[in-house]
Amino acid sequence: MYYTKKGAETKNITAAEYRVVLKETLLPAGNKIFRNRGISSWVLQQDNDPTHKVARDVVEQYNREMGASVSMLPYWPVTSPDLSLIENVCAFVGARMDAQGCKTFSDYQAALISELKAVPQDYCKKLYAGMKKRLQDCIALEGGKTRH
Repeated sequence: MYYTKKGAETKNITAAEYRVVLKETLLPAGNKIFRNRGISSWVLQQDNDPTHKVARDVVEQYNREMGASVSMLPYWPVTSPDLSLIENVCAFVGARMDAQGCKTFSDYQAALISELKAVPQDYCKKLYAGMKKRLQDCIALEGGKTRH
C-alpha cells in the first residue's frame, strides 16, 4: 500500500509506486516486446502528470544498468486523453464494469474479457473517424484540454 504525504492511503498512483512499476514491469516488458520484434530502441510516451516526473531518472538509470536504449517523448500535455482513443474505450468498458459489481477477481477477469469483446465496432470506428478533429482542436489550443 502507498500513502500520500499526509499519511492517507492513496487513491491514485504515487511517484514511489510509479518508480516501482517502471523498474520492475514497464521497462523490462517493453524491452522484451521490442527486442522480440528486432527493435533495439523505443520511446516511452507519458503525460506530464506530476507523478511521472520520476520517469526520466528511472529510464536513464535503466539504460545505464541494462544497456538499453529507451528514450522519453520530451513533452506531452498533462492528462491528455484528448488524443488517446484508448482512454475513451477504457472509460466505456470501465462504466460497464462498475455496473457489474464483481465480487471476486476471477469474476472481474471474466467480466472484463467479455466487456472488451463487446465494445461495439461502430463506437471504435466513430472514435477513429473523429481523430482528425481531435488533432486540429489540440493544435488550435496549443496542447490544452479539448472537449474530447
